[in-house]
Amino acid sequence: MVLCTKTYASKGKTIGNVALPAIDSDKTGVIIISSIAAEIQPLVSHLDKIATVRVCRIVNNASELMQIPSVMQVKIAMVSIQLLTAECIQALHEIHPTILIIGIGQSNQSLDATFEKYIFSICHPPFLLSDIFTQISAAQAYLVHASTTNKTSAKEYIFIKSEYKLIRVHYSNILFVGGMKDYIQLYIKGRSTPLTTLQNLKDFEKKLPNHQFIRVHRSYIAAIQHIDCIAKNELSIGSYSIPVGDAYKETLYQFIESYT
Repeated sequence: MVLCTKTYASKGKTIGNVALPAIDSDKTGVIIISSIAAEIQPLVSHLDKIATVRVCRIVNNASELMQIPSVMQVKIAMVSIQLLTAECIQALHEIHPTILIIGIGQSNQSLDATFEKYIFSICHPPFLLSDIFTQISAAQAYLVHASTTNKTSAKEYIFIKSEYKLIRVHYSNILFVGGMKDYIQLYIKGRSTPLTTLQNLKDFEKKLPNHQFIRVHRSYIAAIQHIDCIAKNELSIGSYSIPVGDAYKETLYQFIESYT
C-alpha cells in the first residue's frame, strides 16, 4: 500500500485516512469523482478489497479531470450524481472513449434524463462491499465483452493526406508527431523526411491509440515504444531529441513509474 492525495495515486501522498493501492497496469483503473468524504472513504476502502481493480485518482470536480493522463487507462468512473454534468461526461470520454460511468449518491437524488444513457449503473448508500463488488464485476464483464468484440475491427493504421495523396501509415511505424500552427509532421520509421499534413495537433492526438502515444510537449506527441532515453528536459527517439514541456513532465513520469 502507498498513500495518495485526493487527486492522484502516487507515493508519499495522503487523503485523510484513506490509503490507495500502488499502480498496477494489470488491474482495471477506476477514478472517483466526488467532494463528499462520506462517499469517498467507503468506496476506496471497498475497492481496495477487490483484487482486480485499482483506484487511480480521486477528484472533486470535472475541471480536475483534465489533469488525468490517458495513458493511465482508466476504464471505470464512479461519479457523484450531483456532479454528473455535460462537462463531466465530455471530460471522461476524453480520458477514455469507452469509459463506464457508475453514478453514486442518495436514492432520493434524481438523475437528469439527458445523462441516463451515459450511465452504466447507479450505486446508492449504504455503500456495502457486496454491492460495490457486484457493480464493478458487471462493469468489468461488459468491458471484456466489448474488448473482445472490437479486437477484430481495431485499426492498426491511419490514412494521412499529404501532397494530394492519401498515404497509409501504420501506428507502429510512427516515431513521433510534431505540431506547427495549422499542420503537423509525422516522423516515420524508415522514411528520411517527415510526412506533412494540414491538421491540428490536438485533433490528430484524438485519432491515435492512447496506449501507444503520449503528449510530451504542446508541440510534440511521442510513440511510447520508440522512446530510447528520457532526460530531465528532453527525450530521445533514435537520432532525434524532443523537448519535454514542464506541463507534461508529471504525466510522463507517472507513466514511467507505472512501468518500472
